[in-house]
Amino acid sequence: MERPANPGRACRVGPSAVGVALTLLAPVALSAQGAGPRVEIHAYGGRSWTQPSDLVLSSGPRRIELRDVAWREEPFQQPLYWGARLLLWLPGGAWGALVDFTHAKLTATASQPVRTVVRGEGAPLDLVQPLGETIERFRMTHGYNIVTLGGLGRFGNGRRVSPYVGLGGGVVIPHVEALIQGAATSRYQWGGFAARATAGLGIGVVGRLRLFCDYGVVLARSELVVEPTSTLEVPALTHTLNLGLAVRLLGAD
Repeated sequence: MERPANPGRACRVGPSAVGVALTLLAPVALSAQGAGPRVEIHAYGGRSWTQPSDLVLSSGPRRIELRDVAWREEPFQQPLYWGARLLLWLPGGAWGALVDFTHAKLTATASQPVRTVVRGEGAPLDLVQPLGETIERFRMTHGYNIVTLGGLGRFGNGRRVSPYVGLGGGVVIPHVEALIQGAATSRYQWGGFAARATAGLGIGVVGRLRLFCDYGVVLARSELVVEPTSTLEVPALTHTLNLGLAVRLLGAD
């Protein structure tokens, strides 16, 4: 059986969140000096919740659909849930552009019962059995990493309390750990496209510091390469709740 052609998706080394952010926005940030915009860096913690997903495991003509697979996130266990942003507010302060990195986790418990539909070889099968009968282990605990580039709109600019909303698009870069038919996979991969929507509240503290709290939704669909010779489609709708600190690096009030 041939290995599915999917060149370029697997990464030999893990992504650098700070490196991605600086590469995308640093030139813009540097050009903003003395031009009126403001540049901020954000760091946040919090938690995420991911809704049950329908996974699809494909190998040649064989296709196995795993319905309503539930996820565990464990945001307060190592490695922790966290994120960082690099934000450029345009002159006037009502609109901005940002790179947003989120390090979340996803684990599918092998003992959970799932509806399993098998197609492509012989008569179709439709039964309920433990996930571990098909996928012995599947988790992305060293990073279900989401990197998006987007825009932000702020209301009540200049006030101590200012609500904001944002939209963005980008990629998912998970660290995939899987065990299927005794064959293990453990590496970073380019997962697929991600879209993010955010709404929150910023509160000025003192000087260059600002607290913020926001809720976000991330819709992503990853196509992963897993051993021995399969691809695994993983759609995910993830909710996030973040609390963090923003520091203004460049620009005046």
